[in-house]
Amino acid sequence: MWTKKRARINTMKSNAASGMMATTSSATVQTLEVTDDEENVETTFGDAETSSMKNKKRLPAFLGAALDSTDFGAIPSGHFDNLDKIIGRESGFWSSTPPKLGYSSSTIKKKVTISEFKDALPKHSIFYLFAHGKTENEHDISVVYFEGFNVWNDSKKQRNHPVTPQDISDNIGDNFYNLVFFNGCAGAAINDPTPKEYADAFKAKNYVSWPISMNTTSAANAAIDFFNALDNGNTVDDARSNTKAKQRLPGGGGALTYKEHTLRAVRNDNKVIIDNTPKKK
Repeated sequence: MWTKKRARINTMKSNAASGMMATTSSATVQTLEVTDDEENVETTFGDAETSSMKNKKRLPAFLGAALDSTDFGAIPSGHFDNLDKIIGRESGFWSSTPPKLGYSSSTIKKKVTISEFKDALPKHSIFYLFAHGKTENEHDISVVYFEGFNVWNDSKKQRNHPVTPQDISDNIGDNFYNLVFFNGCAGAAINDPTPKEYADAFKAKNYVSWPISMNTTSAANAAIDFFNALDNGNTVDDARSNTKAKQRLPGGGGALTYKEHTLRAVRNDNKVIIDNTPKKK
């Protein structure tokens, strides 16, 4: 399995060098410049096409899912509503409680199609996707690798449309992301360059995911914990380092054992604060 993986990576790098693939190589270096004004940030990404990208206003979050509950377990009821109450929606029956993170209401797609995915890319500052990460060696953290993910086709009858880094870079325009959270298996595999290719395509200042395959319910609960921890000026690294979820492991006699893993950053910029609430004077 490991030999096969190495061959796949070497082919990928060779193709990228010859122009057959437009994804950036694992040698790409990211440099970041952050002005004193957090609402006006300029970022340059290594040997990728250089452009000045300025977010004069924080854009709302995109919250999407591409899971088949029959295969991977159902996402807990109310998951996206609960996330949006933290990020961008007022809540409360008798009185409105502002969201903790101070954004406007999120775009929510609980069964995101490829067209919806591409259409969302230029319109948001936070991108959260709960999806099945395609993997090999999924139960061994040292050799697991990430093969991307699928979303639903436009008929919403099959969840079989792959999303490549090229799909993202072709549709993102001049936008960039303060935070991308891929809540899926091995989206931050440790010994694999593929997660970085997705982070590069999103032009993400912060990109977090799991290092191995995870339990759906545990990963959903962990996402709530993570976004809750981003208030009060906390960095993504502050929130990430205290966010854990359980891996599902096949045990003896059909039993299941669980091991906890910490949310991992593929890219991390502690100068970028996700909290968008007005600063206290």
